[in-house]
Amino acid sequence: MNRAILLAVAVIVSPMLWGQGLLKNAGFSDIAEGTKWPTGWECTKGRELYGYVNIDGLASNDSLRYVAEKAGVPCLPVTQSFQCVPNTQYVLLAGLKGDGTTRPYVAIYAQGMKTPAARVNANSEKWQRQRITFNSGGARTFEVQLHGDASMARSAKSVVGMAGFDAIQVYRADQEPKETAPAVPFVAPGPNIALDKPYTLSPRPSYRLCTDADDKIQLTDGTYTVGYFWTQMTTVGYSRAYPAMVTIDLGKIEAIAGVSLSTAAGAAGVTWPETIFVLVSDDGKNWRSLGDIISLSLKHGLPSADKYSTHRFATADLKACGRYVQVMVAQTPYCFMDEIEVYRGKDEWRALPPQGKPVTSAKDFFLETKIVGSIRWRLASDLAAAQTAIREAGLPAPASKTLLAQTDLLAKRIETIPNQIPDQFRTVLPLNDLHADIYAMNAPLLQSRGFNGLSVWQANRWDPLQPTDAPEAPAKITPMRIDLMRNEVRAEAFNLLNATAQAKDVTIAIQGLPEDLSISVRDVLFTDTRTRIPIAAALPEARKNADGAFVSVPAGCSKQVWISIEKPAKPLAGEYQGTVRLTAKGWSQTIPLTVRVADLDFPEQVTMSFGGWDYTNGSAAYYRAPGNVDKLVAMLREYHADTPWATSAVTPKGATFDEQGSLTNPGDLDFTNWDEWVERWEGVRNYYVFLSQRGSFHGAEAGTPRFNLMVRDYFTAWVEHMAEQGLKPHQLGVLILDEPHANEQDEIIIPWAKAIHAAQPDIDIFEDPTYRDPTKGIPEMFEVSTTLCPNVPMMIGQGDKFREFYEAQREAGRRLWLYSCSGPGKLLDPIYYHRGQNWWAMRTGATGSFYWALGCAGKAGTSWNAYSQTGVEYSPFFVGKTSVTAGKHMEGIREGIQDFEYFTMLRKRVRRLAARGAPAAKLAKARKLLTDAPVQATVDMDVSSLTWSAPKDRGTMDRLRIQMLDQLAELK
Repeated sequence: MNRAILLAVAVIVSPMLWGQGLLKNAGFSDIAEGTKWPTGWECTKGRELYGYVNIDGLASNDSLRYVAEKAGVPCLPVTQSFQCVPNTQYVLLAGLKGDGTTRPYVAIYAQGMKTPAARVNANSEKWQRQRITFNSGGARTFEVQLHGDASMARSAKSVVGMAGFDAIQVYRADQEPKETAPAVPFVAPGPNIALDKPYTLSPRPSYRLCTDADDKIQLTDGTYTVGYFWTQMTTVGYSRAYPAMVTIDLGKIEAIAGVSLSTAAGAAGVTWPETIFVLVSDDGKNWRSLGDIISLSLKHGLPSADKYSTHRFATADLKACGRYVQVMVAQTPYCFMDEIEVYRGKDEWRALPPQGKPVTSAKDFFLETKIVGSIRWRLASDLAAAQTAIREAGLPAPASKTLLAQTDLLAKRIETIPNQIPDQFRTVLPLNDLHADIYAMNAPLLQSRGFNGLSVWQANRWDPLQPTDAPEAPAKITPMRIDLMRNEVRAEAFNLLNATAQAKDVTIAIQGLPEDLSISVRDVLFTDTRTRIPIAAALPEARKNADGAFVSVPAGCSKQVWISIEKPAKPLAGEYQGTVRLTAKGWSQTIPLTVRVADLDFPEQVTMSFGGWDYTNGSAAYYRAPGNVDKLVAMLREYHADTPWATSAVTPKGATFDEQGSLTNPGDLDFTNWDEWVERWEGVRNYYVFLSQRGSFHGAEAGTPRFNLMVRDYFTAWVEHMAEQGLKPHQLGVLILDEPHANEQDEIIIPWAKAIHAAQPDIDIFEDPTYRDPTKGIPEMFEVSTTLCPNVPMMIGQGDKFREFYEAQREAGRRLWLYSCSGPGKLLDPIYYHRGQNWWAMRTGATGSFYWALGCAGKAGTSWNAYSQTGVEYSPFFVGKTSVTAGKHMEGIREGIQDFEYFTMLRKRVRRLAARGAPAAKLAKARKLLTDAPVQATVDMDVSSLTWSAPKDRGTMDRLRIQMLDQLAELK
């Protein structure tokens, strides 16, 4: 797939430029006499795996190639040392390519450091140009390392893998060639008047790996961090500080021309700041806003959103005065800072009227300015990417010049955007007409590659998609196929591409299939996220016109259409041939569509227990969108949710106890909240409550005789009330204390669980331990739990011993369920993270699947304005104040639950047939599939692969579940 507009800066340069930086023989063209090894480069072990190539380069015919005969071959990198000036910005440039199993990466290390100052890699089979900035900090000597990484190979028997390196160079940032540098390199407008000045921090730094006593001086001490940013003590770091504020006292009123802030992101769940506001004050009480450094620094370039790097956001466009400078950073869940610099302006500015907008309400200012700043960032970022794509397109000079002139006009329009939130604003892309015009700049580039008008292109429906994505060249249409049972939901998708300069409406009509086959056509919307990584995940029903469903495809963009077959009913069975007919003004196209409905019935009640801390009790205000509660519950039921969660607000109220601990008023307990919640979820399998308890109950210390008696009577009264509602004790589950990971937490859980079970042994004690090494937990905590629910990303990261521990717990009689709680949820892969959890359940013998959190919309109550969110959004669908809309991540969960049911049905069928004496040969294929499929689906998963942007084969689970479907049909 070719991404016509790239976020990273990538430009065409002449080979000569690569030789003018700090590295020798950057293009590998100079070969030592009598050898085939490039001069200036060293390799002390595994040198035979690297070699000079003169027929495959980026900047010229020359390059360095790494060849891996099999995975895991030990070798050392190719290296070269160079000198730097301390506390200075530098740029690493690299040309890289891999082959899918082997990938190259380049890292720079300061002398004596174990973590890199900068690192870039590539997964493409074509040459990619990578650019990343870093600061030398206090170091002078660095080493660049070229690595061939064969760890992506699936086994030691993998076929030969290759990775290429070319045009590896390091420049001081102010000496970088203009062909690769940002359009307007940042130049400090004056001396740094914040150097060694005192400051206050709010809140206190909280990220343990970089928090120390010197946090109070490290932001203005003039020393930049070197190494992996958030593990260095020279960094100031936060966890869940929103915003993080630094207030610098310059000592006197100063003229201020600019401000810069150094930070890092792009790995380990750390995303770039959304906004960095600058405020000034003469007295530390009355503040004025000077703007958002990120918006003001756009012309100096942006860091790549999907790889680790350090970056200095900087502006020299201020014209203000003040004694106090406050920097307000919106970056979560983590926030990391290094140096903050304030640059002196002209003395005569002190005579000017106060500059900037007065700030009366910090909260309102923060939210409004954050949204407007994010809009500007989105537009400017996409415009900068469009300009880069135009420069790289190889168009004739007159055409390129004309297009770039049009982008200059668009840039001026961005400058005129008003400082107020548009009415009914949503982060659906394009954001507005100006944004649509920016995307339209891609149309002539598509035309230059052979695309004309509208066309259809196809990829895996789960692959990440960006608005300007397109295939390398026009391709033939592949017939679509959907295989399923009766009473289940499965889907397929295709993409439309508009290479014209105007938006196009396309009508979709499904023809030739049975009329009673329910089919849904969904318009896959592009939406931005709070971290400004666009996604194609929202699945509202497509709009309707007189001819059927239709979607609008913006100029220069792709649009995905999602086709779902919704629960076929009897007597449907067999293979049906139809077409998807697409029409627009002056254009039409058809895609063959085969729907196979197996003569099998998917059960009404699935085996898997499913839920996700929805907290829909009471007004359901926990996630700040109580107006959508009925729609939320209806959607969750539709997607097989049968284990809702409530907060402790549903526990019986009004209990009183005598001195011994007996409940004195069992008939007068208030069950109002419980009853309302149960009625809302009438008929489900389980009702789970997060008790959030500590070491006592109504004043009685846990574990004492009085405590035990109180808990006995209280839960007995609760169970007796449930009996009046027709509910059994086992339908009540309680989470005593969430995510225990320390022995003192286990010591709280144990007496609670023992007291509850002494009175009501059928109540489910649910615990979700988060010990990285579960053998460190108190064994009795695991023993008193009825259900253990380990974290799947932790299981993946910690390896076989972690998984085997919980499988042993299951063998010992505990029920095993699984959960995940990573975020932001919409940047996680719908296949590996959401659907894949249910394949891990097949592999481990788990029978429950839970996700934090069904309904969470980033503390804003809406997924439709991600820029307004002040917390992390975890919801796998799209929440509105009064609406709930399907999303790909939720579809991934449902498909995973259905996959698990296939597995369960096939396992039961094999057992029944074996019990009836069926020949072993007849069952051999199904048995092998039951053993191998869960491993095949999960074997390539690691923690980094759970992100949506990580490359992977997203078709494996579909292929395996169709094999299970075939076996079920064969063994019917």
